[in-house]
Amino acid sequence: MVNSQTKKMPNNRDDEHLERTRYRAVWLASAEVVNPNLFCTMFTLNNFTLRLANQSDIQEITLYFIRNREFHKEWSPAFTDEYYTEEFQTTAFTTYQQRHTEGTAYKFLLIHFTSVIGIVNLTNIERGIFRNGRLGYAIDEQFKNQGLTTWSILSIKTFAKDILDLHRLEANIIPRNEASRRVVSKCGFIRVGLSPEYLYINNMWEDHEHWAVIL
Repeated sequence: MVNSQTKKMPNNRDDEHLERTRYRAVWLASAEVVNPNLFCTMFTLNNFTLRLANQSDIQEITLYFIRNREFHKEWSPAFTDEYYTEEFQTTAFTTYQQRHTEGTAYKFLLIHFTSVIGIVNLTNIERGIFRNGRLGYAIDEQFKNQGLTTWSILSIKTFAKDILDLHRLEANIIPRNEASRRVVSKCGFIRVGLSPEYLYINNMWEDHEHWAVIL
C-alpha cells in the first residue's frame, strides 16, 4: 500500500517522475505510513531493515567494507587501502548525494539492529522512453545464504515500480558468480546477453552477463 500526498504534478513527464519520487509517502512492509510528508522508504523483516542511506551511516558503511574486504574481493574493483577509510567513504557519499538529488541513484542499506550487513545500489536511472535502472548488491559474509539478498532485491523491485515508476531493472553479473545468478533468477530476472571483458574487476577484465526484469 502506498499513499500519495495530494499535489498538482507538472506537465513534463520526467519532472512528474521527480515530483512523485519527492512527495510520495513512506513505504513500509507493514504498510504503515510514518510520515506522508517525508520521502523515506523502509522495508522490514524481523530484525532486519532495508532503508535509504544517510550521512550518519558512514561509519557503519566503512566497517562493513572493512569486514568484507576479502569476501568481496573476487567480485569488486581492486580498491586501495584508502577506500576502507571514513574519509574516502564520506567523499563517496557526497558524490552519491548529488546523484540522489538528481533522482539517478538510490543507496539502500540492509541493517541488522545497528550494523550495516548489506548494500543495494539502484543507479544509472534513465527516464524518457527507457525508464530503466541498474542494480548492484552485496551482503556481509556472516549473513550469506539466508535469503536476505533475495528479499532485499524483491523490496527494491517494489520501490522501483511503485515509487519511482520505472519499467525495467538490469543487473550485470560475472558468469561464474553462481550465487548472484541464482538470486536474480529467483527475483524474476532473465539473462538477456553477454558482454566480453565488460568491467575491470580485481585487476582483470571480466565478462559479464546482462540480466533484466520488467516491473
